[in-house]
Amino acid sequence: KLLAVGLELIQFPYTFEYGEGGVWGTVADLTLGRNPYPPFPFASPPYILTNYPPVYSAVVAAISSLFAIPPRGVGRALSVACTLGNAIIISLIVLMANKSYHSHRTVKYASALAALAFLTSAPVLKWSPCMRVDMLALFLSLIGLWAFIKSNGRIAWLCLADCAFVLS
Repeated sequence: KLLAVGLELIQFPYTFEYGEGGVWGTVADLTLGRNPYPPFPFASPPYILTNYPPVYSAVVAAISSLFAIPPRGVGRALSVACTLGNAIIISLIVLMANKSYHSHRTVKYASALAALAFLTSAPVLKWSPCMRVDMLALFLSLIGLWAFIKSNGRIAWLCLADCAFVLS
């Protein structure tokens, strides 16, 4: 259902959820070379307050400009892809937490169940197909957590974890 709704919404040309408007405004500012964080946002129209860091909007603006695809479709596709990535990483983290039991079927079922529990939770079903920063932020946070767990003190993995956490 998530993929079906996501694919349908990618092509929907209008704002689907109230939170998309502000994010789309930030993407538009970045695409046009304007500062999405003006010092006095209510000094003149448009009166848009940007309350998220620029990572999601910058990624959407870059992909949209590079491939000449409407930003709403890019943002929604990015959110759906990150949602699926989140489920995969959740599954991997559950497997890693039980690495001494990898061969046990129960751990594999538990990791699949954890991913499915995430995918079927109400906020994920509501926000994952929308042009919102949440799924990318969670994806980067989970990448950071996964890399930290996997690091075992190795600097390269810790650097990956740090970068992911900073970007999230």
